[in-house]
Amino acid sequence: MAMDLLRRIAASPLPASYSSPDDIDKLRVLDAAGLVLAIFVADAASCRSTGTHRAMVTAITEKGLEELRADGEPDSQLRGVRSTVQLVSRLRDLVERARGVSK
Repeated sequence: MAMDLLRRIAASPLPASYSSPDDIDKLRVLDAAGLVLAIFVADAASCRSTGTHRAMVTAITEKGLEELRADGEPDSQLRGVRSTVQLVSRLRDLVERARGVSK
């Protein structure tokens, strides 16, 4: 289940890399739902023969944090995640401001 992976991500230092096909599928779901920010990479050398893919999770979004809380994850377990979410939010704000200045 994708929520199990989201809990594992929340308990791990970020960025975190994943290569198991099952984890990659779950990460695609979490990323599409806006719960995590992930980068998906096909390993060109081995992708032709084995279909190997990798993914790197760079952050859990605010929405992902809300889902973890709604799923019963205690706030004490989410302290480190919260700081990552705040950093991502601040970076997003800075990018938006920079785009506004460049127009």
